[in-house]
Amino acid sequence: MYLTNTQLTVGNGKCYACGKHNNYDENGMNVYQWSDDGSVEQTFKVVYGASYNNYNGGYRFRAKTSANGQYRVLDIVKSGSSVISGCNVEIWAPTDNVAQYFEIIEVSSGKYKIVPVANTGVALTSYGTSNGSNAGTASTSAGNIYLSTYTGSNNQLWTFTEISTVAETAYANMDFSFPLSVTTISSGYAKRNYDGKFHAGIDIPASAGTEIMSANTGKVVKIIDEQNTTTGRGYGVIVESSSNYVYGTSTKIRTMYIHMQELSTLSENDTVTKGVTQIGKVGNTGASGGNHLHFSVISDGSTGAGLTQERTLNPFFFYPNVSFTYSY
Repeated sequence: MYLTNTQLTVGNGKCYACGKHNNYDENGMNVYQWSDDGSVEQTFKVVYGASYNNYNGGYRFRAKTSANGQYRVLDIVKSGSSVISGCNVEIWAPTDNVAQYFEIIEVSSGKYKIVPVANTGVALTSYGTSNGSNAGTASTSAGNIYLSTYTGSNNQLWTFTEISTVAETAYANMDFSFPLSVTTISSGYAKRNYDGKFHAGIDIPASAGTEIMSANTGKVVKIIDEQNTTTGRGYGVIVESSSNYVYGTSTKIRTMYIHMQELSTLSENDTVTKGVTQIGKVGNTGASGGNHLHFSVISDGSTGAGLTQERTLNPFFFYPNVSFTYSY
């Protein structure tokens, strides 16, 4: 089984989510149930490892919140070195096979128990029917996901909903160029823990003056000059693709580059070529806390003010073969 976009729902109708309403691409983010809202933190890649456990195999649940599933997986907080009833569940870098491989066993039609390979007598369990929280990590915390002895109760039975990846594949095949020569991410496409707001792009830290290249071929549709240090985007540019469209629509994809060092030398309606045309240079203008490029992919044809998850695309969709590192 390899489910590229998967949502898991427990018997009470709730989905599970990792670090919802927090910066959810960090080691140690709690996993808990939350009402289905279609957000990225509620989707996972379920990847089978055939060679694990002396070739008996096992599944890893890769959090789509982490560079589209690259760097964080479902993880059991072990008791000492043991996986036992009462252990909490979180996301963590894929470094501990014992705590991170699971069996998925069908119990009845369309309903499954999810048990750790290291101890199949316990199963993923949700507590109660309320939405959980990142801070509620006890086995009796409302909405928390943890391990308990398997009894077949409704809060231990899960269903899988596979979400279409047709659009994601289309974006991966657009062959965008990454705008910087560095691929370190300081803030992902995620809600952030310090303000609870969705960060509708990625932040790429780099030295002041580092060249920013166009990610897509098209034309400049907006030159940004917003120097308010609380709300401004600083200096920036928005480029509209010449031939890349939001999947299933007639809306052309736009890319936004902000917090640049200085006003771009480009003008509106100038044509740009991906990987060739310099958009500007990395800077620290507007509401910025250090030299970096904020890069967004706009899906609603706008000029990018007040972007939300609903008005953007996950930038990681466009770079399936780029290896990213994090500097949180």
